[in-house]
Amino acid sequence: MLSAFRRDSGALLDTLLTHSLTALIAEGLISLEELAIDGTKVRARAGHNSLAGREKLDRIETAVAERVATLNSELEQDAGADERKRQAHSLRAAEERARRIARAQQRLAERELEKLERAKRRAKEEAAKSAPTVSTSDPDVRQMRMPDGATHPTWNVQVATATGFVVTIEPTDRRNPRVKPEGMRGLAVDLVAQIEQRCGEVPKRLLANATAMTVDEIASFGERCPDLRSTARRPNSAARSHLRASGTVARS
Repeated sequence: MLSAFRRDSGALLDTLLTHSLTALIAEGLISLEELAIDGTKVRARAGHNSLAGREKLDRIETAVAERVATLNSELEQDAGADERKRQAHSLRAAEERARRIARAQQRLAERELEKLERAKRRAKEEAAKSAPTVSTSDPDVRQMRMPDGATHPTWNVQVATATGFVVTIEPTDRRNPRVKPEGMRGLAVDLVAQIEQRCGEVPKRLLANATAMTVDEIASFGERCPDLRSTARRPNSAARSHLRASGTVARS
């Protein structure tokens, strides 16, 4: 019941977080002088047996569609109140699974497209890898390598803190912030945008791994927010020249 409440009340909980954060700032308990961003990998509630490739996922989708059709047919038949209640419960569960499988099909198509794009640059490496898979339990997670060397369906959770308080969290399925799919922004950009949306201002200093931001994004921070200074791990020489010219990196 608690899990269902959290899932169905995302907008309410997001608003409560905004109100709590702004109240703490107003009382001087939190300052946005400095925002620190880092990530940690968290295992998802999905097992290895939930992973499916194209062929397996198509079979599951067909079976689920048949199950939903059967339950709809049974529900239309005349039955007692208790039996209809049981059938309605089974139908809701089957429809929920059907929605999850549809989402899994969407995510698998995206990952197959990503693999094709990578193959254009590293054909031999991609050919040696197995075909993309997706979890039917939680379609939005990916297989990631954990610190112990094992791989599991996992979230890469990005956390932003200020004055020792967690001020926003953004889970992502991107395994490595160094690898940015075509057209995708660095992980730090969305977190700073969330802070600006919640609080109406951006931090004065930003501490983040340089791999969480592209060079152009760091320069863009400086142009859009002249008071913002980014402290990041040392970029390459060409990037350093670009950043010094824009004045956006306080220390690299």
